[in-house]
Amino acid sequence: MPIIISEPYNYEIIEDNVGRHINVMCGSSALFEVKIPLSLSKSIELIQDKNKLNYFLKQVRDNPQKYIK
Repeated sequence: MPIIISEPYNYEIIEDNVGRHINVMCGSSALFEVKIPLSLSKSIELIQDKNKLNYFLKQVRDNPQKYIK
């Protein structure tokens, strides 16, 4: 499972046989990971634009249950 881009204890964008997804580290005293599928275009957008990536990470961390399926 190749890691495309990552920042330890923050996030990682991974590509596997199903497609691309982002793993976002959430929580404060107890950490947990939220895995979100990404389209190819969305993953490229997040990789190329740090502001969009940071905004997306904040959205997930502010409301992780919205992204947990």
